[in-house]
Amino acid sequence: MIRLRPIEIPGYLIPFILKECDGISILKDGGEYKQILIEPKSVLGQFLYARLKDEKPIREFCLTIYANTEGKKKVFSTEIINFYNAAEFSIDLSFDDLECFYKFIDSYFRTYFCFFIKGYCKGNVYKSKIKKAIDEFCDMYDLYEYGYSQNQMRILYYRYTNNGVLSLFQNNNKLNYGFFGVT
Repeated sequence: MIRLRPIEIPGYLIPFILKECDGISILKDGGEYKQILIEPKSVLGQFLYARLKDEKPIREFCLTIYANTEGKKKVFSTEIINFYNAAEFSIDLSFDDLECFYKFIDSYFRTYFCFFIKGYCKGNVYKSKIKKAIDEFCDMYDLYEYGYSQNQMRILYYRYTNNGVLSLFQNNNKLNYGFFGVT
């Protein structure tokens, strides 16, 4: 018997992708659809293309995200489609490939977090500038909504800056569904 393993995108990545990726947004039935086209020659496109078994040329990849609120919770759905031409498309990525893609995005997100805090602190003279920077970042990407605290974020910031921010790309860290592996 074949058992399928569902792949979930960590929720904290959704606001980041929605705000930082260029795409077309549509509001419908109380939810938001965003369609993000990824060119095959872009960094993300090359990452996805390298994982395909078929050598068929791809016109573009399309990452579609649907976000909605049910009660007090936000729910999301995502899918990645390969477009060969206007009439031909497929979904050829395995569960492992999708997990690697989200891990890739997660590494960008964590790197962005560290550089955001560093830049914010360089440009401010406040006594508690790291705290203010973390608050600003968490507000931008709704991280407090996912249960993260100021203290967790501060610890994580120091952990990644002490190890070197690019260490995120050189280590094979497991994709965690809690921000930075903290649940």
